[in-house]
Amino acid sequence: MPSSRVPYIANVLPNDWNSVLRFSRDVQKYMSTLANSEQTLYTTELFITGSTASRLLATDASQEVVSADLASWITGTANEIDISDDGDGTVTIGIAAPIIVAKGGTGATTLTNHGILLGSGTDAVTVLGSATNGQLPIGSAGADPVLTTLTAGDGIEVTNAAGSITLTSSGTSMTFDAGTSNVVLDVLILSADDSDI
Repeated sequence: MPSSRVPYIANVLPNDWNSVLRFSRDVQKYMSTLANSEQTLYTTELFITGSTASRLLATDASQEVVSADLASWITGTANEIDISDDGDGTVTIGIAAPIIVAKGGTGATTLTNHGILLGSGTDAVTVLGSATNGQLPIGSAGADPVLTTLTAGDGIEVTNAAGSITLTSSGTSMTFDAGTSNVVLDVLILSADDSDI
C-alpha cells in the first residue's frame, strides 16, 4: 500500500512538456528524501503521448521518447541470419537459405536425387549428376570428373548392370559388385590343344 507520507507527484499530460518538467522535478525532489526514510514511490500509470501500444520505447535524436520496433534494434548477417519485421513490433529470426559453405553448408537449396557431390572450394557444391548403370566418375586433371562407362577393348567385353560392372575376356571373367565391394576373378587356362587344364 502507498504510504500516506508520499507527496503529490505531478501528472504527465499529453502535449504538455511543462507537466513533464514538473513530474521530473517532483520525482527528483522526492527521491532525494528516500535515502534516509522508509517511504516508497508508487505509480500506477504512465502515459507517453504519441507512443504505440506493445512497442519498445527509445529516445530519438532530440532526446524525446518515441516508440520503436524491435527490427530497428537488431540486424541480420548477410548469407547467414535473416531478420524479418513482422509489422507488429516483433521480428522473425531465421537461418538464411542456403547455408553457405564457409558456415558448413552446401551453398545449394536443392540437390539432384542420386547425384554425386563435388567440392568447389568456398562456392556451392557441384552436382555431378545421377549415374546410370555402370557409370563411374572418371578424373580429369584440373577439372571436375565426368560420369562415363568403361570402354570395351580387343578381347574385353563390358557388361553394365545396376550396381555392378562385369568385364570378360578370353578365358578370364572379373566382376565387381558395388553392394559387397567384392571382386571375383575367374581364370580359365587353356592348353595348347584347347583342352581345359
